[in-house]
Amino acid sequence: MADEFWLRFAASGKVEDYLKYKQHKFDALLVKDENDENNNERLGYKGTDNRGE
Repeated sequence: MADEFWLRFAASGKVEDYLKYKQHKFDALLVKDENDENNNERLGYKGTDNRGE
């Protein structure tokens, strides 16, 4: 999908198209960071913290 935005910018050369490409790329990074954050929660010691030891 990012390639679509880049190709649109490359064809038109418009600043608006470049800004749309950069915004889309930034949004994709935010989604990736959120997914990584959710995956890291699985690495905790939640199961062994409450054993009553």
